[in-house]
Amino acid sequence: MPAQHICPRCGHEDRCEYGSWADRHPVLSTIAGLFTITLMSMMFSVYPVAAITMTAFAGAWMGVRLFLRERQRRAGLVARADWEHAAMMARPAPPVQPMHVPTNPPTMPPRHVMNIWPTSRIQTGQQR
Repeated sequence: MPAQHICPRCGHEDRCEYGSWADRHPVLSTIAGLFTITLMSMMFSVYPVAAITMTAFAGAWMGVRLFLRERQRRAGLVARADWEHAAMMARPAPPVQPMHVPTNPPTMPPRHVMNIWPTSRIQTGQQR
């Protein structure tokens, strides 16, 4: 029976088997794989309809297994994001930095009252 480990962040139980059966017994897994390939090739040659049915069931089982693994992976990612968000919200907010106010603002040329164009002084003097 695999050991049950509980994630301290999300509380999700995970089956942790320090490697799969094939990783722990490489010789036996190779023999089992060769036996399965031999059996399937004999089945295809003698009972093709049964072999196709068995292959379809195996393919459906693998599809369901991949779907469940992907769903579990996404659930883990969501749990981690929730935990990180809760940890971020629990921290105190950083202090607000005051805005920099210039001590000597640049001088603007005088502008006309009715528009944005600079005002030019009326030239006095002799006109033609």
